[in-house]
Amino acid sequence: MPSLGLTDPRALHNIVTTGVYARLFNARVASTSTTDTLLLSSVLSSRDVTLEDVPDLIQGLEALKSRLAGVSTKLAGAGAAVTESHAEFEAAQAKAIARADSAEKKGGGRIVL
Repeated sequence: MPSLGLTDPRALHNIVTTGVYARLFNARVASTSTTDTLLLSSVLSSRDVTLEDVPDLIQGLEALKSRLAGVSTKLAGAGAAVTESHAEFEAAQAKAIARADSAEKKGGGRIVL
């Protein structure tokens, strides 16, 4: 685990489980009384991505992450505007209901909004 930069056995378990479910490799665990060993029976070859492609892929993913963060910020701003508009609508609605109630109590038939 230290060679992978991991200190928590659960993190290693999650990596292995994710790899198996993604069909990156087939494996089984061989347990003894003192240790567990992961036995790989096959590994998916990386014929579509070469080692030289990795820096470009990382750069592309970082650019995508940046763009998505910008979209997230814009959506948060839009959400705040919608919340504000909704609050204004509710205040206007409450005011109209209060006027209608007041007019009804006074016996008036005309409501000015």
